[in-house]
Amino acid sequence: MRKSSNYIGVKLIKGTPMTRGEYNKQRGLDIPKDEDPADDGYFVEYPDGYVSWCPKVQFETANYKLNDESGRDRPVINKDDVELFVSEAGISPITDKAATITLLTITGHEIHHTATCAHADDYDADIACNIGYAHNMEKLSGHLQFMLDWAINGIENDGLTGPNKEKGTKLKLAGSLVGGIVEKAGKV
Repeated sequence: MRKSSNYIGVKLIKGTPMTRGEYNKQRGLDIPKDEDPADDGYFVEYPDGYVSWCPKVQFETANYKLNDESGRDRPVINKDDVELFVSEAGISPITDKAATITLLTITGHEIHHTATCAHADDYDADIACNIGYAHNMEKLSGHLQFMLDWAINGIENDGLTGPNKEKGTKLKLAGSLVGGIVEKAGKV
């Protein structure tokens, strides 16, 4: 038997609430005896035209609904998407002139920012919180945009995707991931 590997899959899909029975009827399929036609779920449409049905709980725990009502061909990440992705926010004082502001996302991921002031007399916790919160929301917005780009563009294993494909420039990570430097590897 072949060894299986773990994969992360990201796709931009369309989901329409639909019971199992409605899906089977629409597709002209009989409902198996061991399945309940009243099961809630979603009719799922993939970019390549493939369609399927997914039970509600599995669909809603694996997919995040975008709040983009712009009517554009390409969806966008908007402020509501970013705000709804946050489950908790908090501030933890470090010293009398510094604090860490933390966002906890609905996936359990934490985003941190440390806000500091040169002098304790000038430190204001409200200002620190506002600056840190805004910084973390900007980071989260970038993370969500990354996921949306991946879902739309997919992965090309030659390392050339998106804007780099047109330029013919391949980027390579040099050094460690912690202190790494992104450098141009040259024309491909």
